[in-house]
Amino acid sequence: MRHCISLSILLFASAVTLAETEVPGWGGPIANDKGIEALGWVLGFGSQSDKIYQYFAAVSPARPTTPEGLISSDMLGSRLSSGGPVSTFTVRAYTDKIPTTTTGPATTPANGTASVDVTIQNMNAAPNYIRHRDPTGVQLSPVGAHLHNCFAGALASPGKPVKFVTSCSDNGSYYFSSDGSDSPNYISSYGSKVADISATAVNTALRIPEDLTKPAIATVYINEQITTDIHGNPTTDEYGRYKFDPTATSGYVNIVRIVSSAYSNTPGNVLTLDHAAVIRDPALTDK
Repeated sequence: MRHCISLSILLFASAVTLAETEVPGWGGPIANDKGIEALGWVLGFGSQSDKIYQYFAAVSPARPTTPEGLISSDMLGSRLSSGGPVSTFTVRAYTDKIPTTTTGPATTPANGTASVDVTIQNMNAAPNYIRHRDPTGVQLSPVGAHLHNCFAGALASPGKPVKFVTSCSDNGSYYFSSDGSDSPNYISSYGSKVADISATAVNTALRIPEDLTKPAIATVYINEQITTDIHGNPTTDEYGRYKFDPTATSGYVNIVRIVSSAYSNTPGNVLTLDHAAVIRDPALTDK
């Protein structure tokens, strides 16, 4: 079933149809005899308890509706625009090989390895997108994100724990300010910047608004790095709460995940940006 997003997440400056896929869960693995999978997407929209729709995704091994290897805005002839700067992206997903360059399709063999990375530049997104009339202005959405040169990567290698890499920068140079006003990577609410993504610690949760006397609009998870079991389920402690497992062989990262409380009556209430996930079953890869 094709899912129609009526929430105006993005406007498109291209007539190219969105490459979308529909799968159960949040990037659940596909069983295969090698025990490895790599999955990345630019934007995901759905429900934590139902299905997620992946936009501009790559997966390895390939699925019927999702290619493996390298995809990019250049290859697809697509540019994303929200009335401001044009956005570009690159997604790379490989198994049994790893990339040999920071960009591009070149790889080298690496048996038992799953590798994925996603790069986004100049993207505005929100569960309910409201653009500013000034193309350079901050979006007016109740909660939204702007990403500039953000990278999310995950690597699963035989005999090693899963490795995550995340970054958001301005042409490779990090710069921060006390209130985030100078950063091109930020969370915003109703036209105001409320958090600097570049300067945010791993697995930061931000309530929108922060004022506890006001009703919550959303919770935003920034620089999310989650270890999982070989089925993609987050690792937990004895009480069932998430706990980072330094020995885990699988996991995923999101530069931003917005869980909206105000729009829970819509087809989906969760938006992820810059998602990279890998699965590795050591019983199969470490023989």
